[in-house]
Formats: sequence, structure tokens, C-alpha cells
Amino acid sequence: MRSALALALCATATCAASAAHAEGVLGSERHFNIELHYARYAPQIDSEFSTKSGCDTQLPFVRLFGSDPHSLLQIGYEHHLYDGFGTLSAGGMIGYFNARNGAVLPGTCASATGAGTVASDGVIDAPDQSKKAKTEMTIVPLQAQVTYRLDTWEDYIPLVPVVRLGLDYDYWRINGTSDKIAHFETGQPAEGGTWGWHYTLGVHVLLDYFADDMAADFDRDAGVNSTYFTVEYSQLTIDDFGSKNSFRLGDKTLVLGLSFDI
Repeated sequence: MRSALALALCATATCAASAAHAEGVLGSERHFNIELHYARYAPQIDSEFSTKSGCDTQLPFVRLFGSDPHSLLQIGYEHHLYDGFGTLSAGGMIGYFNARNGAVLPGTCASATGAGTVASDGVIDAPDQSKKAKTEMTIVPLQAQVTYRLDTWEDYIPLVPVVRLGLDYDYWRINGTSDKIAHFETGQPAEGGTWGWHYTLGVHVLLDYFADDMAADFDRDAGVNSTYFTVEYSQLTIDDFGSKNSFRLGDKTLVLGLSFDI
């Protein structure tokens, strides 16, 4: 009887050890994905205006904030819907974009400081020459999206092709003097939201492939099954689906980031 009991305990311990070893090799169960993104973004507001003669920088956004893109930060969550031949996930992202500069005097090309009210042509009117006055544009992009990752062979080739398709809503506002929301010539506040859509093509590089021991520790201690360095090209079409009365906030961006499969 004692021999049988000892044999049973030994078998149980062996099975537990084998299960623990299998989990360490195969990784913990996968449920969702968290991503951190960084991009250089320039909303294409000026695409609805034509450059006026005699001034190379007459377009309103360029006049205010320059022609160089600004930083866009995003964080996203996606829940896995299918895990078989690749992974299908659905979720969303939220981001933050901010551009600042001095307000622009009407009829000039250079930036100048002053109070900020937005004229009907999109140019900031700046009658007050206070040096403390600034013009600031903030955009908070919200995205709902579906993502497919072809990660079936990632243990052998650590490159995962990725395709995304999603719906966008960008909240935006323009602040003038004393961080108050500026107003258009019609009296309406320079604040609103614009709908649109996006698609993304990318490649995610499996970092676990290059440091498997560290990846196993990360999985055991934090539950992170896999970690990726992400490179994506994103086409944003944010114009209320072609409306002529909306800000055009779309752009073509290269997005870099980190992805954690948990």
C-alpha cells in the first residue's frame, strides 16, 4: 500500500514538473495585446487651401506650426478573437498630439505673438501683441480596429506580418490666449470632432527570438507571452468621409512601437 502511494505521489510530481516545463517552453495562455506607438504626424488641414501668391507659407497650419511633423503618442488594447492560423484581434487605441506656436498676424507669412481667434479661412487673427499669447492645437485620436497577425511561424522566422483596418474619431481643439478655446469668425468655438478610417500594413519583430531566457522570465514573472518591436505604415483618412466642411486630419505615417502579447 505504501509503495503504491509513493508511486502515485511520484507520478503526480513528475506530471506537475512536466507541465511546468511545457508552460515554460510554450508560454502562458494568450488573451490580449497591449501596444505603445510613436509616430511623426502632420494633419493635412492645409490640403483644402491653395497657396496664395506672393507668400510661400500662406497655408494656415504651416504658418502657425511649421511644415515639420510633430510627435503623436498612442496606446492600444486588443482582445484575441481567434488564435489558429495567425491571430485575429479587435480593440482600440487612444492618442495625443499637440502643436504650439505664436499666433499669426493677418496678411503676413511669419509667426507673431498675439491673441488667438480663428478666422473663417483657418488663419489665426492676432490683434493683441502680447508676448505671452500662444496658439495651440490639440488632437486626441480614437481608433476602433481589427488586426490580423500572421504569427504561425514566428518561432522559426521572427517576423510577423500585420494588417489592420479601423474606424477613427479625432477630437480636436485650438486654444488661443490664456489657454482658452479660440473662436471662428462666426462665433463658434474652435473645437470639434472628425470621423474617418485607417488601414495599416506592418511587420512585428519577435524580440523573444533573440533572448529566449529573458523572455521566459518575463512570461513567468509578468505574464507577457511575447514582446515585439513594431514597424508599421498607416494611411489615415480623417475628413468626415469626404465632407467639404470638416478639418482634414489624415496623414501617411511611419509608426514605431512595442507590442506585448499577454
